[in-house]
Amino acid sequence: ASYTAAVTKYKVYIIDEVHALSNDAFNALLKLLEEPPAHVKFVLATTEANKVLETISSRCQRFDFKRITPDDIYDRLDYICNAEGIMAEEKALRMIALHADGSLRDALSCLDPCIAAGKEVDTEFVADFLGRAENDAVIELCRCLGECDTQGVVDTIDDVCSRGKNLSPFIETLIRALRDMLIISVSGKCKSDFDESEYNELLKYAQSYSTEKLLYAIKSLSEAVSTARFMTNPRVIYE
Repeated sequence: ASYTAAVTKYKVYIIDEVHALSNDAFNALLKLLEEPPAHVKFVLATTEANKVLETISSRCQRFDFKRITPDDIYDRLDYICNAEGIMAEEKALRMIALHADGSLRDALSCLDPCIAAGKEVDTEFVADFLGRAENDAVIELCRCLGECDTQGVVDTIDDVCSRGKNLSPFIETLIRALRDMLIISVSGKCKSDFDESEYNELLKYAQSYSTEKLLYAIKSLSEAVSTARFMTNPRVIYE
């Protein structure tokens, strides 16, 4: 950092995941930031700003970035597919947008292998690639739980497993559906990631649940997801 740039006016150092620096590294960086050379700019990027030393962060301008919404990610994926002449189902692109969890880079990383498969980007292919069961199975499970249809619950999980789906993402989608029904039950509506027909189904099934039952289900399944990570047979935990 003490040497001037060979060509440009500034030297720019980008330190990604800066919170992972050791204490010695932080102290060395602090010495630079206390009296930074005029030709040097530092960009410190982190997802855990609370772990950055106060003496470091107090000498920085802070900019907080928000996650990109699934709708905005879908619009970008749709634009790319149209520009490249790629056939893609809307539901498949929305599934990728939701899976990306606010990261456009992750969404594009998912889209690339789907395109490379040399076929239309359809919902079934994307669901298989992401290891997700399609939402119809999640909606069916919401019905079974609401109606205390034990056999229906077992049959639905068996069907998901028989199609080679990963149960953990499936259960996480179920938790999201239960969360939507919880919001619906207390406010009458919610902004959902499910499409219109699926949302209408959730709206109907929400009447079968009490607020207490939804809270219990979400808590129980969330604990099951944590426990299942250490199990050789997570299906037992989920059932």
